[in-house]
Amino acid sequence: MEAEPTTVAAVVLAIAHLARPIVHKGCDFAESLLGEPMKAAGGMIADQIYGWQLTNRVKVAARAKDLCDEKGIPPRTIATGFLLPFFEAAGNVDDPELQELWASLLASAVAGDASQHPLFVQTLRAMNGDDARVFRTLVTNHIPEHQIPFINLGLDTPARASVARLLSLGLLVDKVAQPIEPLDRKPNLSFFTIQAEGSTLDISEFGWQFTRVVMPEPGREPQASAGADSTT
Repeated sequence: MEAEPTTVAAVVLAIAHLARPIVHKGCDFAESLLGEPMKAAGGMIADQIYGWQLTNRVKVAARAKDLCDEKGIPPRTIATGFLLPFFEAAGNVDDPELQELWASLLASAVAGDASQHPLFVQTLRAMNGDDARVFRTLVTNHIPEHQIPFINLGLDTPARASVARLLSLGLLVDKVAQPIEPLDRKPNLSFFTIQAEGSTLDISEFGWQFTRVVMPEPGREPQASAGADSTT
């Protein structure tokens, strides 16, 4: 006889070292987005991988709830076609840096339908923690007003491998360098090795779209859209 389904919160509380308020916050928020209670398959509760995935999903949902509360974004039911692939992928992520990006993506998706594009999920799913840290560093150090592209970044070998993967994901673009002013006229660019000729890297147009939904910064954080359905 197949085991009866139980609540996700009960499963996570039984197997994970998470505080009860975090578990219930994550589960309640996910249910408000799904529009129905979440159940865990009773026969899979003893499965270590299944439990690990549930725990990761709850962590991401709880953090997304915090982000929504900070920005005044009310929870609402959003498309199952976005949520199911989202939670499936987020369940396989336990890196804190990546979990923060998944939580930001979920908060952006609640804020507006435009952030529910499947390519955002696919791209984030293809990144590891190193890729996320390198991309955040590139975005943080970008100086668009000086039009200085990234070139020969002063990174170690693993980080250079991340740059190659970010290029393949379309988050970075390979560009031809433009002549630049002497470094003594520029802000502190110690992170970069700047050259006036050769191949350079810059954030792509898609890279900036991706940044706005998974790495919102002050002044460009997601806001509840006027047409968003605010039903819970």
